[in-house]
Amino acid sequence: MGQKTISRFLEVATAFDNDVQELERLAHQLSEVRFDKESGLLRAQKLMGHFADCGARVGSGVEVLASELDSMRTRAEVAAELVAGRMEEFQSRQAEVQAILARFQRLGESAQSLTLRIADAKKNALAAGGSEPISNYLPEFDLRLATLLNEAEALREAAKISEMKNLEKNADLLSRSLNEAHARLKSM
Repeated sequence: MGQKTISRFLEVATAFDNDVQELERLAHQLSEVRFDKESGLLRAQKLMGHFADCGARVGSGVEVLASELDSMRTRAEVAAELVAGRMEEFQSRQAEVQAILARFQRLGESAQSLTLRIADAKKNALAAGGSEPISNYLPEFDLRLATLLNEAEALREAAKISEMKNLEKNADLLSRSLNEAHARLKSM
């Protein structure tokens, strides 16, 4: 696994943190220096020089850190805008898929309902001992099957355009099943 590179922001923040810690360390050392001897005064002078240098680095570090924070904020905003744009595309596609799935569900329910009506009519005709009663329903069944076939084809085409392979396949299978039912109906 590759090693992650350290960001500019992290470098700046680490350097700033180190400078602040050094500033605190120098302040603590300076607070313990005794001024009653010449060596203490020399040490204090040296520590104050280091403290001033470190203080200057902290001051410029604040500016650099603020600049890096602004840069990071800008990058985060760009990323958020990209995701927001993709979210709109995602939601649009999801709505499209849901609409096609709802159409498929309604088509399946309609096909099932028609199949049950045909089976009931056939059963009633057989129970009545003739084909006269079912012939009364054939024009209605034929019209409803044709409508369902057209919807299945339209749905298959919509699924193909939307690149929904599984739904396209299912609509094609339903279309074939409806064609077979239509052929059986014609032979009654």
